[in-house]
Amino acid sequence: MEKIKIFVSYSHYDKQWVRRKNKKDEPLIPWLIRQFKGDDVQFWTDSVLEENHVGEDFGMNIKDSIQNSHIAILLLSQDFVTSKYIQTEELPWIKESFQKGEIKIIPLLIDRIGDEFKEQIQWIFDLQIVPGSDDPLIDYRKDETIWSPIRIKILNLITAEIKKITNPQSPDTASSDLPQPPVYIKEEELLQIKEEGEKGNFTVLSPLIERMGERFIKEVQWILDSQVMQSDSDSPLNHSTSENRWSSMRKKLLKIITDEVEKITQPQSSDNSIDLPQPAVCGGTKELEEAKKLYRRGDFKPAVEWYKKSAENNNPEAQNFLGDLFSRGLHVPENKKKAAELYEKAAKQGNICAQFALGGFYRFGEGAHTPRNYEQAAKYFNMAALQGHQQAQKSLVAMYNKQQYVTLDFLEKQSWYKTETITN
Repeated sequence: MEKIKIFVSYSHYDKQWVRRKNKKDEPLIPWLIRQFKGDDVQFWTDSVLEENHVGEDFGMNIKDSIQNSHIAILLLSQDFVTSKYIQTEELPWIKESFQKGEIKIIPLLIDRIGDEFKEQIQWIFDLQIVPGSDDPLIDYRKDETIWSPIRIKILNLITAEIKKITNPQSPDTASSDLPQPPVYIKEEELLQIKEEGEKGNFTVLSPLIERMGERFIKEVQWILDSQVMQSDSDSPLNHSTSENRWSSMRKKLLKIITDEVEKITQPQSSDNSIDLPQPAVCGGTKELEEAKKLYRRGDFKPAVEWYKKSAENNNPEAQNFLGDLFSRGLHVPENKKKAAELYEKAAKQGNICAQFALGGFYRFGEGAHTPRNYEQAAKYFNMAALQGHQQAQKSLVAMYNKQQYVTLDFLEKQSWYKTETITN
């Protein structure tokens, strides 16, 4: 897919929004660039000219960049309006492309503009300005608890425009061409955490320390459906500014950890505990063992080939693991259809991890092969839940809370529903 190009128009007097002064300071534009790191999204600012096009015609380069861009972010301020170059060259080029339907515009009011100057760019103010009030973004930067959700709003707005560009026929449906969220820890590490958590080898606790854009939530929904630690007001933990409030959050987190430790060290101590069926143990073949050995060593390419051989021999553990790789595009080209087919084969053989994964595919809709189907999602989640898969149990409860097919009557009929983990 062609890269999504985003042109940033700003006055040099507002460069503090575009260029970093030091490692601690991260202005809005560098922050946005970091959110799309690794995606097929390319931001363009005039710093590119200074670094790579010394001695060339800056005007023609800027015009070409505008004409080749899909989105233009306008950093509006008094200096933006009074910039002769912006008003006579840059903005007319942007307006022309906008009127032809060749470029989307996202106007951000970063600082105040005099009323008489607003008239010069009234056509921009007739669009959706962020923020949606007369208070410019500079006023929000003073308080991180306010600035953080504003940044996320801008991120979501850009993501929505990218989605419209990459999938114009189905604006409400997730597109396989939509740039995927970046991952800031090793994908192998997150995959291993998920695998071990699904097998019940350890409990995943996830303190919510910062807000996330909507585009990122789907990728980690399995975490959000588990025991996510946040403040009572749904704010991230780093926004619990009051010492009393922060102290309460620390105590709450300590209690959660202490309770989990007690469950591990004294599994039979709770009067409310019930014996859940144990997760199915995935079998192993010589091909599978060779694949695991190579994968642990970091020899991913030959490891994948051995996993494929094992999967072809109908090994459910290999089928499930390959499904994870195809789902994430990890060491193989991303292929949701292939992943779903592998998950389905493993799930039919009772593989608890594949059942849970397939439930997630149907819950969120992963392409034509597994369109969003809450009934199918509930079916596969429950297959895993009946084997003691706590994350699947929590996902079913989450579906009930969101009114996604699962009813209270359905839950109350399940043997696992009255476990302490779920009822709490």
